[in-house]
Parts: sequence; structure tokens; C-alpha cells
Amino acid sequence: PQPFNVKSLLEGVSWQIGPEVKSKGQTLTLELPDSLPVVEADPKRIEQVLLNLLTNASKFTHEGGRIVLRARRQDASLIVEVQDSGIGIPKEEQARLFQPYSRIEFDRKRYPGMGLGLALAKRLVELHGGKIWVKSDVGKGSTFAFSLPLPGKAKEPK
Repeated sequence: PQPFNVKSLLEGVSWQIGPEVKSKGQTLTLELPDSLPVVEADPKRIEQVLLNLLTNASKFTHEGGRIVLRARRQDASLIVEVQDSGIGIPKEEQARLFQPYSRIEFDRKRYPGMGLGLALAKRLVELHGGKIWVKSDVGKGSTFAFSLPLPGKAKEPK
């Protein structure tokens, strides 16, 4: 772990995923405050989490859809959210999304993947003392979010 400027990381990841999003006619909007607190974490691993969430958002969002990347300070944590206007996830499937090899039943044939990305993202976030979660409605899209504790602050309760 090392202190780093999370706003720069978020902007950099949006540039990386930009061509994929644009090729699908989707829009990616960054909703970031003028400044964000410094985060003490492994920037490569946080980048990996962000790329997974943004790639999934693009994969499961229709052509012309919208993806929003936002971040904010909340108490002793940084909260990062990836919201999409995609297909959404049934409530009964959400609990197992972060388990290895878990795939949503209706996506197995249409969308490639092994079902490891979210399990890995969860593990990386938890190793940093944070949490990851999803809010979703079928046909209305999903918001995947994670928290990271800020330096000098107590870790979040489990």
C-alpha cells in the first residue's frame, strides 16, 4: 500500500475503458468532486477492481446506454460507484454475485466470462479493509460500489 491520488486513478481508468465504451455507442460520465482525499492502498489492485467493474458495466449495458463513475468521501471512507443503465440483476441472484465462478443464469450464453472478476474484486477490496456491494433492478441497471478506509482512520466494522 502507498498513498496516492485516487482522482487521478479514476480519470486514468476512464481513459483506458473509453474506447470500449465508445465502440458500443455508450457514454461514460465522471461525477467527481473537485478534490478527493488521498487513499493508502495498492493503486494497481484498485485499478484492477475499477477496470473489472467498468468492463462489466459496458458488457451488460445496451448500445447507447449510460455508465457513470463517481466517488465521494463518506465519514472515514472513500466510496466509489459504477452505475449503468444495463440489464440489471435479479434480487435472488445478487447475493451470490461475488462468489467464484458465479454467473447470472440468463447471461451465461450471451456474455463471455468465467465468473471470477467480481470474486477477485471483492477479495482485493476486503484486503484493503473495505467492502463491496451491488444495488440493482432488472431492466433498470446496476450500481456496483466499494469503500476504502481513509488513512489514519479506523477500518470499517465488519
